[in-house]
Amino acid sequence: MSKIFLVGRRRTGIKSIIKALEIVGFKKGSILKTDSPKTEELIKNAEKYDVIAVIRDYQVNDIRAIEAAYPDSRFVLTKRPSDIWYASFVRYFSSLTGNYPQTVHSNKGHFVSKYYEEYNKEVGVYFYGRDWKLLTINMDGTSLYQAVAAVFILQVLWPEGMVFSNQLTIVLTALLASIGSAAVPGAGMVMLVIVLDSIGFPADLLPIGLALIFAVDRPLDMCRTVINVTGDATVSMVVAKSFDKLHDPQPKEWDDNYDKVK
Repeated sequence: MSKIFLVGRRRTGIKSIIKALEIVGFKKGSILKTDSPKTEELIKNAEKYDVIAVIRDYQVNDIRAIEAAYPDSRFVLTKRPSDIWYASFVRYFSSLTGNYPQTVHSNKGHFVSKYYEEYNKEVGVYFYGRDWKLLTINMDGTSLYQAVAAVFILQVLWPEGMVFSNQLTIVLTALLASIGSAAVPGAGMVMLVIVLDSIGFPADLLPIGLALIFAVDRPLDMCRTVINVTGDATVSMVVAKSFDKLHDPQPKEWDDNYDKVK
């Protein structure tokens, strides 16, 4: 049976993903939220659920065991820039009692951040060549644009809709829209309609709202594409470096082996 496993580290938005899945139709009873420390116990408990979110840190060996038990499953890796993630990590654990926060601060973030980055890289390497098994959520540019544009339209045309629940729905829907957005110019306008519709934006005001940002959408589209492409290129360079694929060009000529075969 196909299942969805959320395998991102703590403080990478797993709770937001769960909320987004509930908005798009997943029932709360179909989502397992657990802090089970044992992989064997997790695999057993996952039988009755469609989405499994474990509030602990996975290892690649855990993912390997889960995939062996549920071969048709899909995995979602949530990521944040390491400096932003570390700041959130420290804020969260600083609110807890005990010596752990002091241990985190004493490491100056170097060890913890490196551990976080290495885990994300290891997961990418494990699923190398099987991109259909792993969904990596890191579309910062498109997601930010959808949320900002929707809030701007609300402030101008429908200020009474600026309640907290609508703002939360905008953020979550924009996240999902950025994942499914087509890689063509202007696709963000179509996704924006979906984001506004998710909060019950009046249909008669929708054309006016789109007209407000239509004139500036093209340059903004190019700007957010720069953010998306930069993120993808950076990850590609990191993966290429890990496979030792970055080196001086070594062109091959048609007669390189001529002396050997003549």
